[in-house]
Amino acid sequence: MGFKEPSRARQLHLISLRLNKQSSKALPVFAGCIVKTKRRRILCQLRDKKRGIAFPGYWTCAPGGHVRSGEEPLKAVRRELKEEFEAQVKNLRAFKVLVRKTGKAAGVYHIFTGELSSPENGIRCHEGQKAALIPVDQVLKLRQHPLSREAFKPYFSAVDPNERSTWKVKSRTKRSGGGRQS
Repeated sequence: MGFKEPSRARQLHLISLRLNKQSSKALPVFAGCIVKTKRRRILCQLRDKKRGIAFPGYWTCAPGGHVRSGEEPLKAVRRELKEEFEAQVKNLRAFKVLVRKTGKAAGVYHIFTGELSSPENGIRCHEGQKAALIPVDQVLKLRQHPLSREAFKPYFSAVDPNERSTWKVKSRTKRSGGGRQS
């Protein structure tokens, strides 16, 4: 039986576990996803304005939530998207891991990219003030949670400016299958 190379998502998860163990205090772990649609829109969520929520009233372009103890970030992001938006996503790929050791956004954030596979008109908002499908070129104009902006900027810059309408991704990105996307 041959050695099977772990997936990029699994590799990033293992790295984040090691980083978290090195910390004197375990950081909360989150998983979110930049979800695009066939019509070149991004699923965004307007965060609640409730007490205790970091960055209330800000938008996020990588909605998701907490990773439960023992749960893989990939499974967590699927669960969160289903619970919060009734959304199904295909072609999930690990994109980035952000680690913040201090501040009100302290945590380990696993960011994925994916494509909405459920109908756009089936999106619901069970958490936050509202959910919206925002054109890709308008997302950076939103008042965004700082980590959401940090995750989205490299995603947006990987989309060739001359080909943004067809989602052709520059080959210098580390995303697999980097050709034309729907």
